[in-house]
Amino acid sequence: MLRPCKRSSGIGKGKKMKTKKKIVLIPLVLLLLAIGVGAGMGVYWLRTEQQQDANNQSIMADFLTAVYTTDYNGRWSAVEEAVNERKEEPLQVYQAGVEHFVTEALLEQMSERSIPAGYDQQQKETPWTVEQIDFFKGEEKGSYAFNVQLGGEATPVTGTITIDMESGVITDFADDLPEAKVEIEALEPEPEPVVKDAKGIYVCIDPGHGGIDPGTHNPAEEAHYEKDDNLALGLAIRDKLKERGAKVLMTRDDDTFYKPSERCTIANDAGVNYFICLHRNYAESEAKGIEIWVATHASDESVMLGESLEKKLIEVGVSKSRGVQLGSQSGSGDYMVLRNTDMPGLLAEMGFMGNEEDNRLFEENLDGYADAFADAVVETWKANHKSNKKK
Repeated sequence: MLRPCKRSSGIGKGKKMKTKKKIVLIPLVLLLLAIGVGAGMGVYWLRTEQQQDANNQSIMADFLTAVYTTDYNGRWSAVEEAVNERKEEPLQVYQAGVEHFVTEALLEQMSERSIPAGYDQQQKETPWTVEQIDFFKGEEKGSYAFNVQLGGEATPVTGTITIDMESGVITDFADDLPEAKVEIEALEPEPEPVVKDAKGIYVCIDPGHGGIDPGTHNPAEEAHYEKDDNLALGLAIRDKLKERGAKVLMTRDDDTFYKPSERCTIANDAGVNYFICLHRNYAESEAKGIEIWVATHASDESVMLGESLEKKLIEVGVSKSRGVQLGSQSGSGDYMVLRNTDMPGLLAEMGFMGNEEDNRLFEENLDGYADAFADAVVETWKANHKSNKKK
C-alpha cells in the first residue's frame, strides 16, 4: 500500500534552506557593494585631486611665463609703459602682469625686489621666451620645485613655488635668478602748469617765413634773418602757453618753408581757437617799434586780442608802439593769413630789423614777449568765453 507524501515537511524544509541562503547572500552582497563604492569613491577623489593639481599647475605655469617672458608680446614689453605711468616708483613693475595670480603679501614682497636679470634682454635681438616648465612636487601639499627652460641665450631658471590647493592663489615664490644690475634713468614728471587759466584753449602759432624764404634781415649782421627770430619767439610762446595749460599747434617748428595758403589750411583743419602770426619789420627809414595787425572786418575778439597784446608788450618794454591796425602795410587788403583763417587772430610785427634798439630789445625781452603773448591769449579767452571757464 502506497504511503502518502509528506509535502508539508518537504515544503517546510525547502523554505528553511531558502531562508538560510538569504542569510548567507545578503552580507556578501553588502560587502561587495561596500568594496565597489569604496573603490569608486577612491577613484573619484583621486581623479578630483589630479584635476585640482593639473589646474594649479596650469595657474603656476601662467604665472612663471608672465615673470620670465621678455619677448615683445610678453609681460616685460609693458615695463617701460608701466614705469612711465608710475614715475615715482619705477622698480615696482611686477604688478603689471602678475597681481591676479598671487596674494597681496607676496605681491608686496615681489614689488620690493629688484628687476630680474632678464629685463635687459627686452631690447636685444634674442629676447627670453619660456619654452618649457617642469614641476616637481614637494613634501608639503601645494609645494613645488620648478625648472623653467628659456630660449634666447638664457640658462634654465630653478626655484620653488607654493600654491593654495583650494583657491589656486600663489602664496610663495623664489628663484635662483640673480638680481639685475639694471639702472633705469630717473624719470622726472612733466612740470605742472604755472597757472591753468589757458586750459581748454587751442592756439596756432605761425612763425613767418622759413626755409628758402628768409624774410628780411639785419643789415649789420648779414646772417641774422627774420625767419630765425620768428621761430625763436614762436617756440618761446608755445612753451609759455603750454605752461598755462593750453594746447599749441605750430605751423612750423624748424627751418621749413610753407606757403601762406598752407599755413591757413593747417590752422583751419585743426580747428584752433586763435591764430597768431609772427614777423619782424624792415624799412629804409629810421622806423622803429612794434605793429599789430588784424583783418579789416576782424571780430571784436580779434581786436581785443590785439589790444591786450599791445598793452602787455609795452609793459615788457618796446621802443615804440605803432598801434593795432586794420588791413596790411601795403594798404591793398588784409594779410592772406588773416583773411583766410576762420578763427580770431592777429599778425605781430615785432620791431624793425634795421633798428639797433629794436634788435636789442627783441633779444633781451624774448622771454617777456612770450609771456605777453600767452597772457593776452588767456585774458581774451576769459573775457569772451566765461561759460567755458565755468565748465
